[in-house]
Amino acid sequence: MNILLDSSAIIGFLRGRDNLKSEIDAADEVYTSSLCVFEVLLGDAYSRLKGLNPKSHALSFFEGTTVVPFNMDDAKRASEMQALLVSKGKKINGLDVLIAASAVRVNSVIITYDQDYKILSDLFSVNVNII
Repeated sequence: MNILLDSSAIIGFLRGRDNLKSEIDAADEVYTSSLCVFEVLLGDAYSRLKGLNPKSHALSFFEGTTVVPFNMDDAKRASEMQALLVSKGKKINGLDVLIAASAVRVNSVIITYDQDYKILSDLFSVNVNII
């Protein structure tokens, strides 16, 4: 099974949550999205602006992970997904929709702490494991 780690799962892992280790160890391939890299590194940048010293070791984590770039096929899929969500009155973080589209392309289960992905799982062919 391939997995794609959402930024919430990555942050949890970097903060020492143990429940993700078994998911990573059991996976055939571990992916994350370039958008998740952005979200995690943005959190580190905000911490530095506040005078904090982020200890997430995010860059070294990403070096051992296959980062999936967001591409044109993802954009097409995500636009259709977002349009349907809006038509049904569902509000979801736009980045989550983009990340889900990438996960579908690489045939991966999204590993996340984010409950918004349940809506995407219910409406679309998005495999999600909310941990």
